[in-house]
Amino acid sequence: MVRLITLSIIKADTGGFVGHSAVHPDMMTAARHAIDRAVESELVIDGHVAACGDDISLIMTHGYGADNELIHSFAWDTFQTTTNVARELGLYGAGQAGHAHPARFDGTPRVVALGFQIHDGKLIGPQDLFADPCFDEARHRANLAMDYLRWHGPFEPHRLPIEDLEYTTMPQIEARIADRWEPIGKPAPARERAPAEAGNILTHTAGPPA
Repeated sequence: MVRLITLSIIKADTGGFVGHSAVHPDMMTAARHAIDRAVESELVIDGHVAACGDDISLIMTHGYGADNELIHSFAWDTFQTTTNVARELGLYGAGQAGHAHPARFDGTPRVVALGFQIHDGKLIGPQDLFADPCFDEARHRANLAMDYLRWHGPFEPHRLPIEDLEYTTMPQIEARIADRWEPIGKPAPARERAPAEAGNILTHTAGPPA
């Protein structure tokens, strides 16, 4: 009889080190210990803990099928444990629900490509599939595009619109400085502006902090 193997990858942001740039080693250790216990108890066949930025990913093989309550409960309990570690360390964003380190937050998206061989439910790997010079030009172009977007100011277009940022603190920040917003007004046609004025169109619309 063929054994059905399910691969589940469940991730969460339970605290960043420093800021959003990485996951603290103690949190990774706690997650690995949880995976080891799950393997010993035969809840999962095999497991691996990975991180991308400040997100922890639990990569697991098991025989329970997709969306299994036991597996999701295990992941929830594991992330509660890593949240507690983050709180003890006073890390940024503790308790928010391959490796990449976005020290430059809101730059190009951080993506990892971890390749595994799976044999009888065992995970052999990972292999970093992006560790290839053929991706260097794509990375370079992505950084150039992000630089261009950031030149337009700290809000849009290099961020999503405010209404799409409900899971962040941006709406609260917008409300806190609401009395400092000033309308830009309709700019004059380019032919009517002096060269020195052309660079003023993209200035910040909010005044300096009080």
